[in-house]
Amino acid sequence: MGVDPGGPGATAGAAASSREEAGVVVVVRAPDTLSHDRAAVVREAMDNLGSDGWWFLNPGTFIAVFLGARDSTERLEKAHAMLERLISQSPALHDLATGSAEGRLLCAFDAAGHLQSLPLGHTVNVALTEAVRNAG
Repeated sequence: MGVDPGGPGATAGAAASSREEAGVVVVVRAPDTLSHDRAAVVREAMDNLGSDGWWFLNPGTFIAVFLGARDSTERLEKAHAMLERLISQSPALHDLATGSAEGRLLCAFDAAGHLQSLPLGHTVNVALTEAVRNAG
């Protein structure tokens, strides 16, 4: 399955690709809609996770992806520790829930080899389900 080489993030004349990769998915979810201020704090945290990419999905769901079988687990542990600190230090974020899963992901890459869009697959679904369960 190919990705349109003229799509977002692609370099003119260079081909993009899709392939299955090992990785870890981390989900941060708010039980209700996030205010602008609360969302800004979470966005900053997502920027600092060191992930291969992250996405915001309404309502109040952030998804970070760590690719690679070798160091993704270590990066996941650091991400969880950082998120736990953020949540414990900020009373406004006490109701955030997290979920994670490790496994195979279907990924679309741009011509430079960066994730072009949110990966798909069972691993993403498992992490989302865990975050929803932890919110309850």
